[in-house]
Amino acid sequence: MLNNAELLNILLKDSKKVSEIYKPSKYWKKKNNQARKEIKKKGIQNFRGVDNNIGESFTDNQNINILNNYYGGFRGLFKFIFEKVYPFKNIFIRQIKLTSTFKTDLNLFKSNYYENNEHALELSKKFSLENTTNFGCEDFSIFNGNKISNYYLGIADTHFQIRNEVDFDSVKTFFEIGGGFGANVHFLLENYKNIKKIIYLDLPVNLYIGTEYLRYFYGKSVKDYLFTKEKKIFFSQNDELEIFCIPPWKIKDLEIKFDFFQNSNSFVEMSPDIIRNYVLHIKKLMNKNSKIALTSYKKYRKETTLNPESLKGYFQHDFKQFDSPCIIPGKKNIFLISK
Repeated sequence: MLNNAELLNILLKDSKKVSEIYKPSKYWKKKNNQARKEIKKKGIQNFRGVDNNIGESFTDNQNINILNNYYGGFRGLFKFIFEKVYPFKNIFIRQIKLTSTFKTDLNLFKSNYYENNEHALELSKKFSLENTTNFGCEDFSIFNGNKISNYYLGIADTHFQIRNEVDFDSVKTFFEIGGGFGANVHFLLENYKNIKKIIYLDLPVNLYIGTEYLRYFYGKSVKDYLFTKEKKIFFSQNDELEIFCIPPWKIKDLEIKFDFFQNSNSFVEMSPDIIRNYVLHIKKLMNKNSKIALTSYKKYRKETTLNPESLKGYFQHDFKQFDSPCIIPGKKNIFLISK
């Protein structure tokens, strides 16, 4: 079922050998273990769909089956009973059908909201948002006959705020830590033809999905970990598109300079030691005109995440800070953009 078993296996194998500062934080460790098991069972051709929980917290999948989280031990036993044993099997099937109905109603409500929202309509006109529902996405709206992922509308909304402070038309090299499944890279490349050189870094499981997602669009321009494993990483001196998809420990091998760096949400989900290490490397890779944009959800849980305002202290940089309502009703984002 794996699309590229060799890539995933070697990422996971090598991830066991590296320092703790390059491993998942407490927030992500459980999520990555779960995703790994599901990927090996189901592949990623439908990772944005409802029949898996592969992309919990970093994609727009709408998992409707709690048993997708149950593997091994007593949890595996419960999974077997509810999926295979009569009469529990029949009861659970009925529950899934009921949940699916609620999910369909929710998506209809969301699409109606976005399709009649002036800001969402403006985003759909201002940015290129085609081909945003691949790999099983069911959470979308329709503008002028074009299906647009609501997740991508969120990316466009975040970008709409950042671009008031960053001249994206002059950006040629882009570096992102915590790139999720690659949607933000995809968005930028489809909207700014001047951006040609990309570094996309994420944890092994997330990276595997993002690598294959970006490869779907950009083919041989994507350089995966099998290509960079034993190499230093630098951009070619030309205008050809290059997307280097690297795990955390390869940040030590970057020999590039970036124009624009972005992190959305994931820094606040890391330990202080992990953040300090990343910031150390980011500073080494800056040129004199580099811009940094950090965004996060305004509300956070002290038990699992950091106060996003504390990120300024790690960078010791002069940032412009502002809050902005998110396109999702009732939510706000906080923005830190270097001056």
